[in-house]
Amino acid sequence: MGYFKERRKRTRRLLGFNDWPLILLGIPAVSLLLLIVFFNSDPWDYTDYCTHWAVSCFFTSIYWFVNRNVLMWAHSRYPSSEQTRTRVLFQFTMITLATVGTAEIIELLQTFFNSSETQFRGWQKHLTSLLTSYFIATVYETVYLAVGWQKSQKHTEELKKEQLMSQLTVLKNQVNPHFLFNSLNTLVSRIPDDQDRAIDFVQNLSRVYRRILEVR
Repeated sequence: MGYFKERRKRTRRLLGFNDWPLILLGIPAVSLLLLIVFFNSDPWDYTDYCTHWAVSCFFTSIYWFVNRNVLMWAHSRYPSSEQTRTRVLFQFTMITLATVGTAEIIELLQTFFNSSETQFRGWQKHLTSLLTSYFIATVYETVYLAVGWQKSQKHTEELKKEQLMSQLTVLKNQVNPHFLFNSLNTLVSRIPDDQDRAIDFVQNLSRVYRRILEVR
């Protein structure tokens, strides 16, 4: 149980979000979109259309999870925002290789099992595979960058808040009873020598403490 919990935490950290709602909604939606755009299935023949949709969901799921693991690998190697360009280039290269490799493996398995019931033939196989993979990668990377930007903004705000609190602490440490004690000693020393300057000193000190009260 602990292993799966840690694995879920690691997956969420690498992807930047919990992607299971996206998987559950995205696979059927992308499969249906591919079916509509690339294949001439008759939508009025429900049995045939649902069969083709199920096959499309199966292949989309394979490419989805293959590329999901490629993305996590890329994020673990190049996690920082300064490495975004390198990470995207690495993702593009590895996703292209993984997608083409997966397509070839699927074709070999279909040949081995003498399966002719497939929608993905010739140029359609590679085109749909690559477009699906690039779309998935774009969605994941966009969310990853958005989450990273939000975390960066939050961290910046926390640093600003800590800086302000530090400045306030310094001010409080400066304006303490010792400050008042020293000021009164200065006032006492000036009264016998120069009463006018002593009055000015008291007025300035009053303004300082009034300002302190207003700030607090």
